[in-house]
Amino acid sequence: MVLPSLSPKPAQASSAASPTHLRRLGLAFWGAVLFGAVLVLRLVQLQAWGRQSYVERAKDQHTKSFVLEARRGRILDRYGREVATNLKTTSYFVTNQAEVKKPQTVARALSQVARLDESALYRNLTGRRRFAWLARKIEAERLQTARLKNLQGVHALVEMKRYYPMGSVGSQIIGYTDIDNVGIEGGELGLDSHLKGQSGVMVSEVDALGRTLAERGEVLTPPEDGADVTLTIDADCQWIAEEELAATVEKYRARAGVAVLINPRTGEVLAMSGAPLYDPNRPGDHRPEHRRNRAITDMYEPGSTFKIVTAAAALNEGIRPEDPIFCENGRLAVPGGFIRDSHPLGWLSFQEVIEHSSNIGTIKVARTLGDKRLYEYAKRFGFDARTGIELPGEARGLLHHPSVWSKRSLETIAIGQEVLVTPLQLAFAYGAVANNGVLMKPRLISSIARPGQAPVETGAEAIRRVIEEKACRTLVEFFKGVVREGTGTNAAVPGYEVAGKTGTAQRAAEGGRGYEPGQYVSSFVGFLPADDPRLLCLVAIDRPTGVHWGSAVAAPTFRRIMERVLALRDCPARLSPAATPPDTGAVYVGLPTMPNLLGLSRASAEGVLRRYQMAAAFEGEGVVVEQSTPPGQPLGPGVRLTAKCQPLMAARSDATDRQFVAGIAVPDLTGLPLRQAINRLSAEGLRPSISGNGFVAAQAPAPGSLVRRGSACALVCKPEPPASERLTAARTPGQEIGNLRSPQTLASLASWQTKN
Repeated sequence: MVLPSLSPKPAQASSAASPTHLRRLGLAFWGAVLFGAVLVLRLVQLQAWGRQSYVERAKDQHTKSFVLEARRGRILDRYGREVATNLKTTSYFVTNQAEVKKPQTVARALSQVARLDESALYRNLTGRRRFAWLARKIEAERLQTARLKNLQGVHALVEMKRYYPMGSVGSQIIGYTDIDNVGIEGGELGLDSHLKGQSGVMVSEVDALGRTLAERGEVLTPPEDGADVTLTIDADCQWIAEEELAATVEKYRARAGVAVLINPRTGEVLAMSGAPLYDPNRPGDHRPEHRRNRAITDMYEPGSTFKIVTAAAALNEGIRPEDPIFCENGRLAVPGGFIRDSHPLGWLSFQEVIEHSSNIGTIKVARTLGDKRLYEYAKRFGFDARTGIELPGEARGLLHHPSVWSKRSLETIAIGQEVLVTPLQLAFAYGAVANNGVLMKPRLISSIARPGQAPVETGAEAIRRVIEEKACRTLVEFFKGVVREGTGTNAAVPGYEVAGKTGTAQRAAEGGRGYEPGQYVSSFVGFLPADDPRLLCLVAIDRPTGVHWGSAVAAPTFRRIMERVLALRDCPARLSPAATPPDTGAVYVGLPTMPNLLGLSRASAEGVLRRYQMAAAFEGEGVVVEQSTPPGQPLGPGVRLTAKCQPLMAARSDATDRQFVAGIAVPDLTGLPLRQAINRLSAEGLRPSISGNGFVAAQAPAPGSLVRRGSACALVCKPEPPASERLTAARTPGQEIGNLRSPQTLASLASWQTKN
């Protein structure tokens, strides 16, 4: 039996779908077709036209670009000795504090190495910032003792640090750089365009964390290293000028001092020193005024040394040396008061007026010239204009136009008041007289050598003729008389005829009118040999106490500088009875005194003795460490010298030419890190002559040798231990890894350096 179905029968389907339902199906179908078409077109576009851009994007995500820092060029003295160079150092930083596992241990280790505050380092390691520098530019020798290895979360980056191996010698000329090797002052700033070079670009593959994967990156653009700049400065002369200047400033408790040494024929600057000095390796430890180059920045009223303008103008305009001038017995009425001479004088010839530095006689000569001509001659000598030396910050001085002169300006300017000059301007004004009346442009750069290219030499540059040769020769005779029997007798150098002029100027009040009571600038400018000048030196002492005359303060300093420089470098002698200085308290017997040969290389010592026509027996090679006749002893007929030499390990013997000061025992430096050895020598008053880097392997003179203060000690250093090489980046010659400010890039770069 078939049971009937209990389900309800389905409703009969409608014969046709509703229009709304069909419309929806159509839209869905065509939407799917359109989406598929767009997808296909997009895939075709990516494959056919957009492939390259996505390849580049993928490449960018897996590679990083790094700057390859160009090596900063060295600065050398005229004999090729380094006064500014580069040291390889290591910097430490973190990009994520959470990665540092033992922050206290890391902070303690870095504080010992970098001499930083441990608590500050700890805060950097545990703070919220992702990136932080921990220590910048630590020398390799300090890393050895600290054993900074495998510090988790801490990245190491190789950087180059500017280093000044001669310390304070020439520091105000050389200047210094900041932490990123950008020139800040002095030559480092003025020559920055030559020294800095052009950075390069390198790429390397990295993972998601920025760590390098490839063993070596690809250098896209190699860096172009900076040029080496050779200066006209002689480091030996610079050291001598600085030492003698510092001694004078200390002796007279002066505020400051300046010494400038030039070759007047070529305009070459051989030394340019200011006191006090500073160490460019630690510029922040010194006051700002110690860092400025006083020879080009400081302006002062020159006093009697400015009489060169009045005298030169008068001679060039036809006034004769024998013309008589009445000096009013030391007191002359001028508008607004009186001008006096230091000693009452009556009738003098024009030549005697200059020799005895009479203010009144000079004023009377200036009155015959008139305002306009005196001003024009001052401009010819280069006053009120920058000299053009290749250093920043040079002052131009001050010389008002006659249209604004007061009723007494002619009289005061003629004797060096109411006018401001820089020491360099004044030195080159006298250089014009020494150079037969032709003013030269200062020459500080000797040559510029770019990597792989021959050095480009600079040449002497004459600016203009200031006075005629005949007038110049007469003026030189005036200046010879100043040293022979006038105010400059203390500047006389045995064996040479010196021409020069003293100056004792009241110091203008700062920030106001008038002068500081009892404050003076004592100066002397001179050159030798007087008839064929090769050396010119200016010495100016600011506010000496007690004695303040230029003849007593600055002139003896000039003499000591010249005597020591002449013992080092060849200069034609003028040994003659006329060159024998007058009796000023020293002992002269008509023959030269024994020169100081201590510290000179044997070749230099032999050259000095040839000029004295002396026979000598040398024992050994190297530098002179003993001489049988003490320096300064008057020589008699037939004197024979025995000199003992000791070998130096340095490559250039000429780099060791120094003056010695007896009584200092050379410390034992063998095995010490280079920086520590340099500090030991500096503490003893000795100077390093360095060959190599790292640790001291040999030295000369031997430990315990007695030498004089200021002596050079040659240090030969061995390479850094292999352990430190893990921090050294592989590079092509002349390339160093640069420093970027992106934390991720720094981390990648540090990783690349570690692998290479």
